[in-house]
Amino acid sequence: QTDEYVIGGEGYTNNNLPIVGVIHTSNGSNAVIRVTEVNGNGEELSLVTARIGAISTLRISSFGYDYVSAPSISLRNADITLSNVTTGFVFVSNTSVYQGTSNTTPSFSAIVDQYNPITNVLRVFDYKGTFDPLKIIISDDGEISANVVSSIFYGDGKAKATADFENGLIRYPGLYLNTDGHLSEDKKMQDGEKYHNFSYVINTEQDYESFKGTLDNMIHPVGTKTFVNRFFNNISEFSSNVDTEIFTERLLDDFYIVTESSNVVTSMNSSSNLASIVSVGDILIMEDLLKPLSGTVNTSNSSNNIIGTSTNFLNELQDGDIIYISTGNTEVVSSVESNNSIITQNVISSNATETTINLIFNETKTISFVNANTIIVDSNFTTTASNVVVIHRKVE
Repeated sequence: QTDEYVIGGEGYTNNNLPIVGVIHTSNGSNAVIRVTEVNGNGEELSLVTARIGAISTLRISSFGYDYVSAPSISLRNADITLSNVTTGFVFVSNTSVYQGTSNTTPSFSAIVDQYNPITNVLRVFDYKGTFDPLKIIISDDGEISANVVSSIFYGDGKAKATADFENGLIRYPGLYLNTDGHLSEDKKMQDGEKYHNFSYVINTEQDYESFKGTLDNMIHPVGTKTFVNRFFNNISEFSSNVDTEIFTERLLDDFYIVTESSNVVTSMNSSSNLASIVSVGDILIMEDLLKPLSGTVNTSNSSNNIIGTSTNFLNELQDGDIIYISTGNTEVVSSVESNNSIITQNVISSNATETTINLIFNETKTISFVNANTIIVDSNFTTTASNVVVIHRKVE
């Protein structure tokens, strides 16, 4: 019987090896004792290999970044769920796998995109040949094998695609996700006066001096500056203690078209140059728009009572609204009596039956885009109209 022992101890050197002996608990002969290694205090060794210190296999698990050529595109992809993967190994991206007798004459081959060792799903691309779910999958170097549980294939390779390498450039289709960085939008360059974190704006129709003391005593944060935006006579005076900015309004040239459920304002003059006049963030006021009301109405000469048929005056009108009747009359609503009856301020000088009625109103919108003859506003219109008169409000 031949026995081999590894004896450990503390404090020994190569010149002072421990003394060892063999005690047999059963009959034996020709025992061989060899001291092959002396370990230090507390040392633990668990790795066992046939060639200590030798590198037996190199496998690349990450291929880095900063590519210098165009990426490849595959329209033949598959997800293969595996089992019994060779212990201690994983399939590595951009290496090959195959089925068959050898990697030179495979019945099926593909390139590994990624492998998830938790779900055991192997994604491959650029596959070739005929896949057999009963055959094992083998890595190109023969180190790894696995059984097939299930598979899902995407594409048959008949579609065509190309890739362009742009040396680090990422190109998007030109869509703004928000208004960050847009001039005159919510993000502005800071200055020493207004655009910083220590100023605020108050909108009011009252004289600032009438409530300045109360504001300062109750809610004005110490170290901040107040700007007051005062509205009167359709003009807004924007002021701090010293500086003043004015919101001016003016009638835009030409007439315009608006469409219900659309947010586009189109000039009827094809040679307009709106981009030189209006800016994103400005206000547009569309005047005298007509909104058709439900049902029809009957009018009587020398009467100010309008009688409706299938109308809904209580929900669609209120006192003070201006209405337009298709007979040509424009009237102010004095009171809404019921769903089918309204009283106007003036008597109507015509007899008519089953005529239509429209609400005359103004819509105020904020500009979100402009080009030569088109303006896009922040919300949709509730009516369709042409020859619309537009007032432009701007901070000067």
